[in-house]
Amino acid sequence: MSKMEMSRVCMVIATVTLLVLSVPSSAATITIDTTDDAEVRSANPNDNFSNDNLCAGASGGSLNRIPYLKFSLSSVPSGQTIDAVKLYLYYWASPQQTTDTVDIYKSSNTSWSEDTLTWDGQTSWTHTLAESDTVPMTGGASGWKDWDLTSSMFSQGETVTLQVRASGDYTTRFQDSEHGSTPYLEVTYTPEPATMSLLLLGLPLALRRRRK
Repeated sequence: MSKMEMSRVCMVIATVTLLVLSVPSSAATITIDTTDDAEVRSANPNDNFSNDNLCAGASGGSLNRIPYLKFSLSSVPSGQTIDAVKLYLYYWASPQQTTDTVDIYKSSNTSWSEDTLTWDGQTSWTHTLAESDTVPMTGGASGWKDWDLTSSMFSQGETVTLQVRASGDYTTRFQDSEHGSTPYLEVTYTPEPATMSLLLLGLPLALRRRRK
């Protein structure tokens, strides 16, 4: 292949590569259910409550309750960048809940199991605020509540533990995976046209080697 022919081939490949890169990929959205969910209680530091619904907050200002949720992001295709993440919990309304708010934290421990988690077992964990907005709870109708967690760092294949923390003197109740409305993440990612681009960019090198 002459230098002129090689130059033309390179120009064609460069043009096609730019076209491939300039075509926007359609975003994909998947839902991911919890692998584990459980509540811990300060009044029962050594007991496990994996079969109960998830209650967050205080009961009469004394009994502290904290739900934990675990998710695996392994179902996000390998090599993809996560663009957005939302958490969905099914809220059980209560006439007492009028001003409480609920925040979501990302926790340091991901090796726990819902069948063995206790209050004393989580006291050494560290927690980082994972949301961009605090969600208020009201005494209205039950239904799904969502938190935008995009501002936190999530990556493909990661295992994530989330802590549900409520304010106020009354518990805020959510359904868990054993009671019909499983907590889940809604994950959005954009597939990248990287594979085709790399193949095209590598073609001139292959042609040059063949020529030699």
